Amino acid sequence: MSKSATRHVRKTRNNKIVEGEKPIQKPKFDSNGGLTVFAEQVQPNMPKFDAKTQNQKLALAYLRAGKQVVALIGSAGTGKSLIAAFWASSQLKQKKVEQVVLIRPNVLNGKTIGLLTGNEQEKLAPFFVQTMDHFRKFLGAGYLSYCQHKEIIVTRAFEFIRGQSYENTLVILEEGQGLTEEEYETLLSRIGDGCQLIITGDTRQVNKGQSSGLDSTFKMISKALEDCPDYLDDGDLDSLEDSVGVVHFTPDDILRSGFCKAIVKLYYHQ
Repeated sequence: MSKSATRHVRKTRNNKIVEGEKPIQKPKFDSNGGLTVFAEQVQPNMPKFDAKTQNQKLALAYLRAGKQVVALIGSAGTGKSLIAAFWASSQLKQKKVEQVVLIRPNVLNGKTIGLLTGNEQEKLAPFFVQTMDHFRKFLGAGYLSYCQHKEIIVTRAFEFIRGQSYENTLVILEEGQGLTEEEYETLLSRIGDGCQLIITGDTRQVNKGQSSGLDSTFKMISKALEDCPDYLDDGDLDSLEDSVGVVHFTPDDILRSGFCKAIVKLYYHQ
């Protein structure tokens, strides 16, 4: 039975779900924690990354399955940005995308040191130091420099993406907790054919007084798949179900250091 038919069977006359909505299918793991659905494609000169937790494996599985939007949400030190950089590097190496676009909200953490001089790329450089370090690890310093010079890897301030359309592009949104719901609508509606969007963020790291659309956006998508509202037809619902993958990292996934793990857990449970 198709997904569309299954949804109709579950619905009563007043449009309520009468049994649990089928969740987005997650990849299966064998007894040793290895993927049994999506196999690793090993090619010469491919960047290497060994997933160390089940959530890291799940994130890579969603990416390999071709999910157009993969949200990596949770604690610092869990490897979210590392996974995004690895996947982008592998797609560039395989020539599966023409460009990698790095986006970050224009939200500062705490007090500012003032305005930065330079063009857009120079102003954004301090915000992407760690991300570029990850790319350097997987691509090498020479190839990374080449990609930046040829604008194969570019950084963009979020305020400039309105009106853009991303096709055959891999987009990485860092610090995704810094966008509002309205800004997520702007971002998600930029996705065209051949575009994949990776979102990283930690909803616990939202500046005081600011609202985050990270959690609410994906809860809205999940609720739509559960409720099947009339304004979404079966094609819309199938597209949402097939295109979105969300991974929630926890403090137990932290690999940065034992101290980092202990500190995050300490604050997490306050």
